[in-house]
Parts: sequence; structure tokens; C-alpha cells
Amino acid sequence: MVNGVVREGTFRMRSMSSRVVRWLAYSLVALLAGSLGVGLAAPSAHSALGIGGGSDFFTGAVFPFVAGESGRVETGMYVQNTGDELVEVELSAGLPAGIELEPLVEVPLVLEPGQMSDYDFAINVSEAAPPGEYEIIATIAPTNIEREDDESGSLYIPAIAGRFFVEIVGESATVTIRPVSDATGLPALGNISLSYLDGVTGEVLMESITGTELVRDVVPGNYRATFDVQGLQKQVVEFEIGPDESRVIEMEIPTVSFQLVDAQPTRDADGGVVTADLIVAVNNSLRRIEGPVSFVATPGGVGTGLEPVTIATLAELPPGITQQRLAYRPENGFTGGEWEFVFSLQGPDFELTAADRPSFSAPGFVESNWEYIALGVLAALVVLLVLPRRWWFVLFKRRRRKDDEEQETALVGGTHAQ
Repeated sequence: MVNGVVREGTFRMRSMSSRVVRWLAYSLVALLAGSLGVGLAAPSAHSALGIGGGSDFFTGAVFPFVAGESGRVETGMYVQNTGDELVEVELSAGLPAGIELEPLVEVPLVLEPGQMSDYDFAINVSEAAPPGEYEIIATIAPTNIEREDDESGSLYIPAIAGRFFVEIVGESATVTIRPVSDATGLPALGNISLSYLDGVTGEVLMESITGTELVRDVVPGNYRATFDVQGLQKQVVEFEIGPDESRVIEMEIPTVSFQLVDAQPTRDADGGVVTADLIVAVNNSLRRIEGPVSFVATPGGVGTGLEPVTIATLAELPPGITQQRLAYRPENGFTGGEWEFVFSLQGPDFELTAADRPSFSAPGFVESNWEYIALGVLAALVVLLVLPRRWWFVLFKRRRRKDDEEQETALVGGTHAQ
């Protein structure tokens, strides 16, 4: 686990297992519907039109928000074009003042026949929205279906809908989720998620980030904190928080953490960099991790664009501290400027990046060869000083003649001007 934050931001994350189950379930429904001759949406008279899908949240799920504060939760639905024509779909809902559904996809969302896609959106609640519980029915429907010239009567438009509640509560609390390494006590970097347990439909994801700490104002209630690093491990803690409470949930995490990253230049007598000694050490307080596991350093700074350097590749990463080093020299040597190295640990299902980026300066051509350049200038001066006297006379005479010609030209020009 890397100490430090690689990237922070609020975004919705779904576990891979739940997404796979969701798609498999929907595919099975679509397959059964097709085998029974019943579509997920009835076709119109002139073409086979239809869409199907579902939501990432349970029907009737409750999304809680603190009154008097701007709030945001990202969630979504998924949709498939079950017809034989291209469709353009958009999200709509009847919303009270202060509540907005913001699409997080390009709208309209274009679906080819048979294509399935996520339709992510954010629930935004303004600070002016009054407390209360609001039922929301979000609908995704085609927008490019038009009535044929020879058709009359009602126009069939297939759609899917998701039903949930937005609950705005006057009481609030603050929760801080802080994973730390059980080996070093330092902040642990990974995916941190906070979910609300509404007691009716189950878990509602409120926020998920990649970082070392998640802080959020919440309504009082029951919650679940999750920390995971894909391909390495996952931990879950459930807790309750009351009104006006400020609670810190510290999770001790078995981690893979960088103990040392360094790039030490080896220089020649003129100060030029010959090689860089790349050193990396990691501490694994997890189980034995199956490989191959590679220690990699990527050049940056003036070395940006060069190929990453594999320091070592191991069949597995054992528990405890593992250290590797390599003497590195790029094909064209170290050009002048600041060199930086980004260290990472890469496995079949994961990649961890060190927060520290060691660097050093390599001298340029003039800096490395200033003694030779100075000697060359001095030699040129000596040559000039030892020139025969008649050569100096010729040089000065030519210079004087040129100055006289320029002065004469200037005088002639002035006379014509008068």
C-alpha cells in the first residue's frame, strides 16, 4: 500500500462481482423472454422497438441528505436496446424544487440494436431543499421515436423506470473513515466506500474515493465502511452514528507499503551522471502474494517518454520486507536536466505506486565540459596575441576603411535630404 494520495474525487464505484451478477441476471431474463416469444417491451406496429434494463439501487431505496447543505450521491441504471433499430435514450423524472438528477453520460445516450450500457447519474440536493421524504421515479425512454405519416391513435414508446426516495433530514453527524497500515501505522491507500444501511432495502452507496481518508457529513443512522485494494484484499466495518456526533472509524489494514524508494546517481570525474542506482523496498504485511510481481521504475522529468525500467521480477512476494536494486543507464545516457523516477509494484491483478518520487540533476554539455571549453577560448586568445604585427595592421586598416565608408554614406544621404 502506498503512503499518500494518488487521486481523490467523488465518484460511484461498484464491485465487480455485483456488476457481473447483475448483467448475468438481466441476460437470463432477456434470453427467457426471447425464447417465450415475449419481449421486454412490446413492439410498435411498424418496427421492433424495445428497451430493457434495471437500476443499480433496490426498488424503494432511501438516499439520505442533510438539510441545509448541498449534497450529492452518484448512482445509476442500465439499459439495453432490445429492438432492431438505433435508439437515443434520455433520463427524466418529476422532481420537487431543490432536487436534480444530473446525467453522467453523454446525452442523448445512443444505443445500437442489442447494445447494453450504463446510464449513470448524480442525485443533487441543494441547501434550500426543505426537510422531508420525496418519492422519485426516474425513467429512461427513447427520444427519437416519431409517428409515421399513415399512423393514428396512441404512440407506443418503451421505457424503463427506477423508484427511490430522497430523504432530507434536519439532524446531522460527521464521519471520518481512516485506514492505516497495521505494520507502520501510516495512512493506507486504497478504495474507501461509505454506504447507508436503510434497514429496508439494504445497502445504498453514498460515496467512494481512492485515497487515504474519507470525510462526509451524514444523517444519523447505520453505515458500512469498506476498504479494498483490487486483487489484494477487502475489509468491512459496520457502525452506527448519532445526531451531532463526530466519529472517526480507524481501520487497521494489512498492507503492502513502500518502505524505501531512491535513485542515487554515480558520477564521473567531470560530474556527469554515468548510472543511476535504483533502489526499492516494500513491506508486505498481507499473505504471500502469487506473482509474477515486478518492481518497476518509470523515468520522468527530462527522461519522460523513456521506457519503464523493470528492476526485478519475482515469482511471488513473501511476507516481510523485500528490497531490490538495479544500476540503470539509458541508451543515450543522462541528458542535462532534472531526472525523476516513479516507482511501482505490479502484479497480475494490481498495481501500487509510491508517493515519493526521487530525483537528481544531470549536468548539460557546457556544465560537464566547461574546463575544455575554457581551455579552447584561452587557446584562441593566445593565437590572436601571437599573430605577426603586419596582420594586426591589415585587420585594423580594413576596419578603419569600413568605418570611413559608412560615415561618407551617411553624409551623402544627409545632403540629398536637404
